[in-house]
Order: sequence, then C-alpha cells, then structure tokens
Amino acid sequence: MLTYLTAYLDACGRNGGKPLAGPDLERFLPWTADPADLRAWAQPRPPG
Repeated sequence: MLTYLTAYLDACGRNGGKPLAGPDLERFLPWTADPADLRAWAQPRPPG
C-alpha cells in the first residue's frame, strides 16, 4: 500500500503538485490499472 501511495504522490508532484485527472488518474484506479502496475505496487518499497 505504501508503494502505491508513493507512486500516486510522485505522479501528483510531476503534475505540478496538483491531483491527477482523466487518464493520469485512471492509471491508479484498481479497476483500470495495468496488472503490471498493480503487482509492482503490491511489493514493499526497497530500502533507501
């Protein structure tokens, strides 16, 4: 869950610090997310 949240917040930061919308947001919705992203976000974040 922490990896998912970090990925979302990083994407918001790259979006000028604003919340995502449209296709950029859909990437993070579980029902439209790419299965590879879901698997990556389910893994603990590596230390460092």
